[in-house]
Amino acid sequence: IFIGGPPMPNTVQQVQMLEAAIASGQYDAFIVASAVPAQFKDSINKAVAAGKKVVTITDDVPDSNRHAFIGTGDIQAGETAGKYMAEITGGKATINIQTIITNATSLQRRAEGLENAIKAYPNMKVHSKDGASESSVKTQTDQLTARMIASPEIDALFNVGGDAGSVFAAVYNDFKARMDKMASIGFDDLGPTLAGIKAGWLDATIIQSQYNW
Repeated sequence: IFIGGPPMPNTVQQVQMLEAAIASGQYDAFIVASAVPAQFKDSINKAVAAGKKVVTITDDVPDSNRHAFIGTGDIQAGETAGKYMAEITGGKATINIQTIITNATSLQRRAEGLENAIKAYPNMKVHSKDGASESSVKTQTDQLTARMIASPEIDALFNVGGDAGSVFAAVYNDFKARMDKMASIGFDDLGPTLAGIKAGWLDATIIQSQYNW
């Protein structure tokens, strides 16, 4: 068994590590978190051609030869976030969505789900979406800081990745009075996110319950 990945989200490094693992000949099967699906297709097909089993998680690579995909219904997860956002804001909110990684299908779908859900509320809108091709906690923190300064009308936040707790915590002290009044929803149940909920400056998080997969 080999478990590994880059220390920070980086699909280029992830593909390089997958290619090295395939070339080593030591492994019979691979579970691949294909965050940017198009970048993984050739490596997955190479592994399958070599007689290996491949399962994708998080994001699928449906036009590859992978054997199976297991993951969250991301649109439904985003819709759940949108419905709860409506509940806690009374159906009135100007929303910023963070960590929209280019070509990361799962994250795009979570944002799409929230947008679907708030269509029923005429006083709710997505003001802006911030992201990058590769999104680190530092990148997200810098982007959220800039957004808070540039867009004082924003009163709700949705982070579609797993870093909401770390990112919001890094920004909170500079915007405490404002963030205490903002609605905020994260994704996944990582420690910093749960700590944010306990502290009261994060309202909720959407949990994927991967153990149930």
